[in-house]
Amino acid sequence: MQAVRCQKGFWYSASSSLLGCTRSVAIERWLVRKEYTRVRSVSDLAESDPVGQLTRRMQEYMEWFEQFGTEPFFHRKSHRVVLALLHVEVDGASQYVRGINSEVSLPTGTI
Repeated sequence: MQAVRCQKGFWYSASSSLLGCTRSVAIERWLVRKEYTRVRSVSDLAESDPVGQLTRRMQEYMEWFEQFGTEPFFHRKSHRVVLALLHVEVDGASQYVRGINSEVSLPTGTI
């Protein structure tokens, strides 16, 4: 029996011999998984909790972005903005690096 993995489950292909005749049988089986997500209020997160610190910094970044925005040229095709925040520790001190997506076109020289 040969199993081929696909995105949502498994597809099995089996060969059987009945009275000297070979036939192929396809059996489709799906693997169902349940996922749970823990949702917490930001006010419930402790100041020392790394998730709380990252969440608060991201909120500050979103507020800054709402106030100052960005150059529309860099989002001219999709008109979608993705904000990112990277947390790193340098010599025991937390540092946060802000990031944002941009749509550049190398052939036309916009970068």
